[in-house]
Amino acid sequence: MNFNPPARNLPRIWCDFNACGWSGQPDDNCYYVVDLTAVSAHSLADGARLVLWDDEGEGQVICCEGQLELFNEKWRVRPVADTWFRGNLDRSSQ
Repeated sequence: MNFNPPARNLPRIWCDFNACGWSGQPDDNCYYVVDLTAVSAHSLADGARLVLWDDEGEGQVICCEGQLELFNEKWRVRPVADTWFRGNLDRSSQ
């Protein structure tokens, strides 16, 4: 796991990390449940880079960078390898 927090300039989008691999394809590591209101608010388009995050409790989050993809007319996010982070994250830009 990476010890550096993600880039502050990327939009931070909440994600349910349990919602992974729903396409049924063996190499699918994408996440399918994200805050669509936040995606719309940031006017993100296919291919946009962002930060997926979820609350771990006690001020801790788990997050990674990802790339937004349009899949079957819905959004999913493909995580970027080696960008996972767990720790305290400044939530002012979420």
